[in-house]
Amino acid sequence: MPMMPTSRTIPRLLDELAAKHPERDALVGGGERYTYASLRDAVRAFAKGLSALRVAKGDKVAILMGNKPEWIIADLAICLIGGIMVAVNTWVTSRELQHILRHSDTTLLIASDRYLKYDYFAMLEELEPHARRCRCCGRSCMSARGDIVIRSRSRTCTRGAAMSRTP
Repeated sequence: MPMMPTSRTIPRLLDELAAKHPERDALVGGGERYTYASLRDAVRAFAKGLSALRVAKGDKVAILMGNKPEWIIADLAICLIGGIMVAVNTWVTSRELQHILRHSDTTLLIASDRYLKYDYFAMLEELEPHARRCRCCGRSCMSARGDIVIRSRSRTCTRGAAMSRTP
C-alpha cells in the first residue's frame, strides 16, 4: 500500500513527491511532459522570476491563459512565494479584464498572447495604449501597478529591467 504524503503545504508536497518519485510523470499537456523533479525545477525558476519582480507574500497575481502546463507552473510558483492567484476567465472581454485587474488589487498579470479567438495582448493594448513595452518582444503589457510578466510558450519576460515606458 502506498504511503500518504506527509507535507502540509503545496510547495512542500511538490518537494516531497520530487524526492520520492523524481522520474515519474507529474504533468502532461500541450505536447510537454514534466516529471516531479522537472516540475519542481520549473516552478522554482518561475518563482525566482516573480521574486525578481518584487512579488511578495500576499500579493495578488492574475493568470490569463488557456489550459496548459505554464498555467500550472505559474500557479504553483505564486503559491511557493506566498502570493494569491487570481484566475481570469479565458472568455473575458476587455471591459471585464479592466474591472478584474483594477478591483482585485492584482499586482501582476501573467498572460499568454492569445487563446482560441481571444487576443489578450490586443485587449491590453486597448485598455492602456501607452503601457510598458517589453524589450524582448515589443508587446504592450499592463497590470494595476505597472509590474508585468508575460509567459507564453515561446517567450518568458521575467526581469522588471526589461520593461520600458513607451512614449
